[in-house]
Amino acid sequence: MENSRFKDLYEQLKAAGATNPKSWVNSELQEDIPQLTRFLVLKGLTDIYRDVEENISEMDIYSDEATEIYQKLASQFDNQELKGLLHFYGKSMIGRMIDMLDQNYLYGVNDKVGWSLMELDEKGATTDRLIQGLHEDFLEFEESELAPNTKA
Repeated sequence: MENSRFKDLYEQLKAAGATNPKSWVNSELQEDIPQLTRFLVLKGLTDIYRDVEENISEMDIYSDEATEIYQKLASQFDNQELKGLLHFYGKSMIGRMIDMLDQNYLYGVNDKVGWSLMELDEKGATTDRLIQGLHEDFLEFEESELAPNTKA
């Protein structure tokens, strides 16, 4: 059973783009940490900031002037450098969001209510396993955990 579970998790992580699925699987099986789910959350968030083109194309949803401002900036700066800056800006925003998610509460709102991310099974029911510690893997996730050119 354990060998079958290892193989299943390994294949799922490999298919999701993990460069070192064995490490994630061993941690999940030995420590009962939902590592496949953690990986998928981190990958999804990484895919968001990596897709600079899509993020640029959606700016006009939030501001009538955003596209015009971007075009002005693009005309003044090297396009690759500007997109690189936007990539790191997106990464820093996602990093801040991960820090907030890992805190399990909204800063200073009250001390009676908290929240957390939970893993769900294939039927949408909770497994009672928390998805936490995302910040521990996020900083180097793109460079060390994802296969090159992995994109949603």
